[in-house]
Amino acid sequence: MSRHNPARLQKQNQPGEGKHVVAPQDVNLLLRHDTQKNFEISGRSLVLEQRHRESVGAVVWEAALVLARYLEYCSTSVYPHTYLEPISCKGKRILELGAGTGLAGMSASILGAKEVVLTDREEILSITALNVMQNSSHASETVLEKASEEAERRLVDSVTVKPLLWGQDDESSLGAPFDLVLAADLLYNNDSHLPLAQTMVNLCESGATVIMVQKWRYPEKESQFLLHAEMSGLDIEQLMWHVDVNGNGHWIWSGLLGEENGIQMYRLRLGNTDGRLF
Repeated sequence: MSRHNPARLQKQNQPGEGKHVVAPQDVNLLLRHDTQKNFEISGRSLVLEQRHRESVGAVVWEAALVLARYLEYCSTSVYPHTYLEPISCKGKRILELGAGTGLAGMSASILGAKEVVLTDREEILSITALNVMQNSSHASETVLEKASEEAERRLVDSVTVKPLLWGQDDESSLGAPFDLVLAADLLYNNDSHLPLAQTMVNLCESGATVIMVQKWRYPEKESQFLLHAEMSGLDIEQLMWHVDVNGNGHWIWSGLLGEENGIQMYRLRLGNTDGRLF
């Protein structure tokens, strides 16, 4: 059974109510027109190119950073308590849908994933591949000589880039099964909702769990996708986690930017497929 309320963004009554906090917004995200962004994941630097004039898929969006930070949080255990079962990347085979600049998937690689496959539409993959190359341990010797120690801090191993059209391409060609599927801010286009749900179901049928982070810009639109996903046979659980900051028992909900910024996080797994849409 689903455990979410897609109709509206609403705080739930949980321990720590009244101490709700929102982490500061990453300054990098305010500079969408920059051609390059720098992030640090678990002590290692990621340098990402972006092309805001080409496509909305070729820039870093808040949801991708929230997903990367959540994976980092689960993997590094910086804080002593968590409200939910940690989702570790270590040793996992991970696929990212609509990877764009590749922030979430490459973060998973840094955090110990065995293999990461970044997927997107063919026309987006040039920026994805460029970012993988720039942050890869397989960079040319010249680059490594020039960048030296800094280059060593940007290593991302075992990452591949492959095209994927939701609802059309055969996911088995990507090397399924996968343990974890990452999805950040993929609900921009209404027409893609059913194909996306179908692709998620196909991946979950082979054993994967989907972690989806979405910024709710148009609640009707995002709610419609959750309905499609449910009707397709996916069980949906809204995620939140407890961070004990200096023993004060603060809560951070659904993402490091919090509900005030419209960020929601979900875990999708295969549920009851009787009477599903496809």
